[in-house]
Amino acid sequence: MSKIPVSVCIIAKNEEKYIGECLKRLEPYGFEIVVTDTGSTDQTVGR
Repeated sequence: MSKIPVSVCIIAKNEEKYIGECLKRLEPYGFEIVVTDTGSTDQTVGR
């Protein structure tokens, strides 16, 4: 049985407190992860 490719798309704004943990929990699965920031004024992009 072949693997089905999965992409995870996250739309974020001012999610500095949560984005790091979210990405960390997805990492072991090997998914393609696309994060779109919609104008955060905190450190969301820096995470």
